[in-house]
Amino acid sequence: MGFNIAETQQKLDRLVHNITERDRVLNDMYFNTDPKDVAFEKYNEAGKLKTVTMPNFAKIKKDINALKTIIQIKTFSNNTRTALPKQDSYVFWEFEFDKQQSKSKLLIQGVLRGRTRGAHWCGIYFSYGSSGEQRDGICYAGEGHDNAPQLISINASLENHTQTGKQHFKIGWNHKNNNSWFWAGVFNPNNNDDEREHQTGSTISIIEYI
Repeated sequence: MGFNIAETQQKLDRLVHNITERDRVLNDMYFNTDPKDVAFEKYNEAGKLKTVTMPNFAKIKKDINALKTIIQIKTFSNNTRTALPKQDSYVFWEFEFDKQQSKSKLLIQGVLRGRTRGAHWCGIYFSYGSSGEQRDGICYAGEGHDNAPQLISINASLENHTQTGKQHFKIGWNHKNNNSWFWAGVFNPNNNDDEREHQTGSTISIIEYI
């Protein structure tokens, strides 16, 4: 079998073509800041020229950023000791949050501190603007004695609230059966409740995102 110079030259030409295209595409993928698809031609093992399309890094980054964009993060703190009343319903913390976009969603996370055993169930809730009383994503628990610490945990989302601008955020309780009791006797306890304790505080963070 003789050495086929023409066939060997053809293979070398294809290899050079593929390497040249590879270098061009890599340069375009890395350094071109215009988000776009990059097309290049490549010889396969059968010697046929195929066109391949793939996004450059600028386009990949743009697509990722478009999936979820954080508009704002606001943190609200309360470190005021407040004695809570034994009654059917009560709002013990409220503030305003300024929602920027109608299509955005809100992720709400927080931990609230309390002291003194309350009702096992009292209809704890939060509300935002016209959302009504929300009980999904909020709960409380504590030890079952009079001087025990009590905690409220919030990990909730609002996804269909389209109203923008400043709206009232409330946290409170509302018994379903008109029972007169609280979730804790004191909100944000301090050394007036126990000489070993510092002033405690509660924090809520709201993330607005798309």
